[in-house]
Amino acid sequence: MAQPKKIFVADFVPFSNKGEEAIIRGIEDMLGGAAAGMEIAVLGEEDRTVRCGNVTAFPCRWVYPIQTAKLDGGNVLRTLTMQALKQRLGLSGGVSRIARSSNPEHAEMNRMFRDADVILVGHDGIFNVESCAMIHVARKAGKRVGILGAGVKTYRKLGVLSKRLYRKAVDESNFTYFRERGAYDYMRRIGCDEGKLRLAPDPAFAMTPTPAEEVQAFLNAQPWYAKARQAGKLVVPTTVCQKDIVLDRPFARAGSVEQRRKLHTQYLKAVFDGLLSRRPDVFVVFLPHSIEPGPRNDLKAAQDLAAVLEAPPDSYHVMEDDLSPRMFKGIIREGDFLIGQRAHSLIGSASVTTPLVALIASNDRRTHDIIGDMAGCEEQMLNMDELDPPAAVERIVAAIDGRDAIRTHLERRMAEFRRALTDAAMVVKGEKSYAEG
Repeated sequence: MAQPKKIFVADFVPFSNKGEEAIIRGIEDMLGGAAAGMEIAVLGEEDRTVRCGNVTAFPCRWVYPIQTAKLDGGNVLRTLTMQALKQRLGLSGGVSRIARSSNPEHAEMNRMFRDADVILVGHDGIFNVESCAMIHVARKAGKRVGILGAGVKTYRKLGVLSKRLYRKAVDESNFTYFRERGAYDYMRRIGCDEGKLRLAPDPAFAMTPTPAEEVQAFLNAQPWYAKARQAGKLVVPTTVCQKDIVLDRPFARAGSVEQRRKLHTQYLKAVFDGLLSRRPDVFVVFLPHSIEPGPRNDLKAAQDLAAVLEAPPDSYHVMEDDLSPRMFKGIIREGDFLIGQRAHSLIGSASVTTPLVALIASNDRRTHDIIGDMAGCEEQMLNMDELDPPAAVERIVAAIDGRDAIRTHLERRMAEFRRALTDAAMVVKGEKSYAEG
């Protein structure tokens, strides 16, 4: 294949989450699209077609019945069962509308699908039953198609049926790259063709940050940054969030989700008050890595935390700017250390070799696999269900003190990641045989 000009990432991609966009921008950079004027299509959260630079997001509800049921609060299990049964019979259901539809609203989406040089599914851990249907539709249309940057959705009640569909999807794919060892091992265990399975870094590792001079110009215009640097403080970008994965196990004793959120905020208060008391040379800046509506909004999570912190107000700042993922990654690069609960803030930190710790939970296998296992940072994985706040503070302080060694480790590991992503890109583009990749 020549340099791809049009890519269709046929997944649900909510751009209010900077991590989601970071993956798309990483794919763009992996495949050389930033310099080549690449056009990218995705399936978005809006009820209308939305454009973000060179990315066009078509309504997800046009294509994916299961995701539509989730968005509308419908019966997801029933929709999933019907879709899976249709696929077992060789039918694609509503997924086929991405390739051909009588609805004139879908014409641009159909055209983008038809013109795409490659169709990708499975980004950000959402390889699922509908992804299998998409691969089948793409193959019938004669498209180059495959799985890139995936984790795997497992189904307890439809396990036998979904496993058959997964095996077929791997057989029909031109390439399959999983970003998590757990996902890779699962696909092996259920009998997928091992010769086609690959483990490779998340494409977000490949996203190029905003140039350093632009980032510095932005930061130098921020009073909090200038004051922190003038005081000789270490700038520590931080992401906090109220996702279920960081709430459920550490705060399982709580009777409701709202109570778990409150306990989580109190845990974070104890950690950051303790850290800023122990290390007055640290300045924490909270980044709104996701501005999703509702409780998953990182800005609200940071504001709720700031409202109860007892640390001096000049020791932290809540950033309210809605910036691009490239700029956030650039800010992380200019920082001295990162404390992260958002997986893609940790990916961004590792990829620019900014030392880090993850403040997560032991059941967050995605972060443990991507950052702990693959990036070799298991010592920096701090599970809130295993550490009380004073113990977490001790680990964070020790990691800050040992940040030079962490950076050296990351420099070595990221050199390996760059080679792996280059190989994967060559396979996706068809420049290298899959066996070689």
